[in-house]
Amino acid sequence: MPLRWIIDHAGRRVTATLLETTSEQEMYDFLGELIGQGAMPYAKLFDASAAIRWITPDRIGPIAATTRLYSRMGLGPVGPVAIVVASETAIKRAEEYMRLSDALRVVRLFARREDAEAWLESLPPSD
Repeated sequence: MPLRWIIDHAGRRVTATLLETTSEQEMYDFLGELIGQGAMPYAKLFDASAAIRWITPDRIGPIAATTRLYSRMGLGPVGPVAIVVASETAIKRAEEYMRLSDALRVVRLFARREDAEAWLESLPPSD
């Protein structure tokens, strides 16, 4: 499975890792699982540093719209996201997602997973 994730309810943290490639459907499955398990308010670490294939720019918008819709419908807060990226293409897709999702939350890009984890640890606990 090109996209793996762990939802830690006790720690209120989601960790997702793209192994090499991922599909648009897997992204929807991931977001659906977050919503279904009540994990949208949790801090999220999304490690895309090993990804080699990216969802096309015209399809990142609908994925971002899922987060935007959740936020706009008032279903609850959306927690901070640390995105780890390792290539120019990855940076562009992550920036597109950040711009299009416009959920009321903090999103930052990192080149190293350790830096992303440290940033998430520095934030106050989510509600």
